[in-house]
Amino acid sequence: MTAPRDGWLRGVVKEVISGDTLVVMAAVKAGIPPEKRLTLSSLMAPKLGRRDGTTRDEPFAWQSKEFLRKLAVGKPCVFRVDYKLDIAGGKEFGTVFVNDKENVSMAVVTAGWAAVRESGAQQSPFYDQLLQAQQQAKAKGLGVHNDDPKALQEAVREDTVEEDATSLLSAHGKGTMIGAIVDGFITGSLLRVTLTPSKRPQTVMVAGIQCPSMGKKAQADGAEVNEGPEPFAREGRHLAESLCLNRDVKLVIEGVNQYGGLIASLKYPLQGENGVDGEVGDLGLALVTAGMARCAEWSLNMMTTGSFKLREAERAARAARRGIWHNHVPQTGNSAKLQDTFSGKVMEIVSGDCLIIMDRANGTERRVMLSSIRAPRPATRDKPAEPWGTEAKEFLRQRLIGKVVAVNMDYSRKIPAAPTSTQSNTEERIMNFGTVQITEKSKDGEKVNNVAELLLVRGLATTVRHRGDEERSAFFENLVNAEEVGKKGKKGLHSAKEAPVTRVNDLSVPGSSAKARQHLPFLQRAGKVSGVCEFVMSGSRLKIYVPKQSVSIAFSPSGVKCPGKDQEFSADAIAFTRSKALQRNVEITVENVDKIGTFLGSITIESGGTKIDLGESLLESGLAKLHQMTELPNGQALAAAQEKAQARKIGIWSKEQETRPEPQASKASPVAREEVSVVITEMVDANTFYVQYTNEPRAQWIADQLKSLDLDASPSPQGNLKPGALCLAKFDVDNQWYRAKIRHVDLADPTTPKYDVFFMDFGNKGRATNDTLRAMPQALSAVPPQAHAATLAFTHVPVELRDDVGFAAMNKIAMLTNNGSTELSGFKEAESRSTETETAAWGSKAAQSATTVLQLTLFPGEIKDDISVSINGQIVADGFGKVKSTKEPLSSESKRALGDLEKVEKLARQDHVGIWEYGDIDDDED
Repeated sequence: MTAPRDGWLRGVVKEVISGDTLVVMAAVKAGIPPEKRLTLSSLMAPKLGRRDGTTRDEPFAWQSKEFLRKLAVGKPCVFRVDYKLDIAGGKEFGTVFVNDKENVSMAVVTAGWAAVRESGAQQSPFYDQLLQAQQQAKAKGLGVHNDDPKALQEAVREDTVEEDATSLLSAHGKGTMIGAIVDGFITGSLLRVTLTPSKRPQTVMVAGIQCPSMGKKAQADGAEVNEGPEPFAREGRHLAESLCLNRDVKLVIEGVNQYGGLIASLKYPLQGENGVDGEVGDLGLALVTAGMARCAEWSLNMMTTGSFKLREAERAARAARRGIWHNHVPQTGNSAKLQDTFSGKVMEIVSGDCLIIMDRANGTERRVMLSSIRAPRPATRDKPAEPWGTEAKEFLRQRLIGKVVAVNMDYSRKIPAAPTSTQSNTEERIMNFGTVQITEKSKDGEKVNNVAELLLVRGLATTVRHRGDEERSAFFENLVNAEEVGKKGKKGLHSAKEAPVTRVNDLSVPGSSAKARQHLPFLQRAGKVSGVCEFVMSGSRLKIYVPKQSVSIAFSPSGVKCPGKDQEFSADAIAFTRSKALQRNVEITVENVDKIGTFLGSITIESGGTKIDLGESLLESGLAKLHQMTELPNGQALAAAQEKAQARKIGIWSKEQETRPEPQASKASPVAREEVSVVITEMVDANTFYVQYTNEPRAQWIADQLKSLDLDASPSPQGNLKPGALCLAKFDVDNQWYRAKIRHVDLADPTTPKYDVFFMDFGNKGRATNDTLRAMPQALSAVPPQAHAATLAFTHVPVELRDDVGFAAMNKIAMLTNNGSTELSGFKEAESRSTETETAAWGSKAAQSATTVLQLTLFPGEIKDDISVSINGQIVADGFGKVKSTKEPLSSESKRALGDLEKVEKLARQDHVGIWEYGDIDDDED
């Protein structure tokens, strides 16, 4: 507390005890401030009754305290101790001004809420003014000077005993908001309030949290002793007091604990520069954010809303080591938080809680488990469906298949893989869980629906009861409430009725050809038959479920044949059919059945409100051939579709043209000269380096995804990684995480293996241990490497002859590119294949990209017509390299560039610079 002058001190009014007593604390920026309890000099206010009801209020005691509370609490003040009475235990009396100008004693007496004591040895310095104010209040009959018997009777609270918490819950209901005034805090999360407007006291526990105790009483030799406050107990209580003490607050009733205590969330008014600004804060969230409380799982489960925010706040406090978490050491577990958000198209419903969604940003299909719910398992070939499993999957199929959804990934979890007959100890697999939302039309316009909630309200799934430290859905409270709706409606899993049983005659399994032929007449007579595509076996062979006849059949469009397994364009045909037909409503017309039991005919698919013929679509896309045209009802339409693909030379017809024998087709066509813009990310040696395309958006997308992941808090991979495995690795220079590939594993010490890694987006190498490796998310692993091996076109530095030339050339390139920070423009003259590149051991797609070496002509800045100002030209002109042609076919522009570079080399030879200092180099040695 600061003293301006003449013994006056500054502070803030913390609490009002009664109509004439208050507590002032110093205004400090940190720590627990000192406090002083003051009784207003020369004043005497009515006394409040005890909370246990043993004594009653004196008339107007409550009104007197309320007047002073509203006048002073939370406001800055100037005060002075006028005198102290030793006979009253050293009780201090003083004068208080709020806002530096309003005398609190004068305001209380003027309003009639306190009487002035008779003159004594020690008085208020404003005693005469107080007497004059009292005379005016008496004349008006204000406050305690009101002699009306009825008013005196009404001025006393009828009941000051706590109301039973269970009765309070029953009267108001869970989730109801009621008013209260905070009287005091026992701990930061346990407080006493007075309910409004009943004015009855109540003890409340803040929902979802628990603060350190102020001191438990224990029996020691029959006597009660205080163990003392736990660490941060005082700080937590002080924070709660500074936010809520003596404030008007709102309690959201959440429930009653096993001891009959009321559990409620507490909303308090936020204080602005000019008082309450209309916004409210949450006490539990404030305490957890500051590290003064921890989440209590049993209490969190009672909350209607807000539990997710509390868990996230606790996570942040632990990570920042605030308050009670100052010694926190992160523990590794089988669960990790995800922060990935994307928009995608639902491609397949695996089960009632598992979907395959194609990311619209990069075309990658991602398997997403719905967070915090479990749906019954659908039928598989080996196991029957669990009750309501078929209904859950079918509900999602009808609602979501082919639709665009928004996905917010919540967490990942490691699940032990099921052992096989040949491998009993398999590696763990990672399952990614997320919240899927779909925007649908409703009576009130568009509405965003949480898919998990849609399942729960229909009783087609149940919520997962997470442990306290487990990750969960960001909308977990909504999921619990949705499940309660399903239970009350006795729907699905919560119904007393048995689940419907669907029996299907599967004619698609091998060995069913005889049954298929027997069923042929029924399907032929039915004409157009509605069904659902359950599975895509190949580009032109599908498994169709016909609900009307409870049969599953293998079906192919007549006369249409896609490439077979392992043939070119087979995968493209399967992907095309899968995107158009899988789990869509179809309409088939059966014409015949082949010898293996596959039904033949025409098939149309509902897609985006329109119907497409699958056979025609495959032919028109060049992914199938027409192998039979006679006696086909739609033979002309199929032939026309194939002719379109042939005319456009797409799909299998592009290869048909290339493979036709031509007399002079022995030489490959030259690659067109392509303008490029790159940055050099890594120099391997004077002849080899790695570049990134500057106009490639996926490079920035990868960086953004890595930045959004909390990888330091994520668990390390379990077990030893093998060469060729994709991962995320921390680069020891900048301590940042990047995509990487395992090149070599050093198992000298099997307990702590060391890895040689290749950073696939930059081309550099590094060393790593399990602590600096993380599993790569599926979305990141689907994007090809962004680092491309390259060399200066038509230029070779003979490092095999002179090492100093290689170092000089690298220094020259580093100077021209500003150590890789300068964006370079130029041309891709050709591409060559190299089996000596470090990345040649990568998997299929990565290997093709890694072993392609770009031959580039590069200019610092803008492209110039003069080849001598290019990096290639300057390396040759300074005698660091020689011109070397390529075996690859060149365009006319590239041939001209090669000729110009040979002229530059000729001048260097004449001037005897660099490698030409002692004459020409023997080409045979090179």
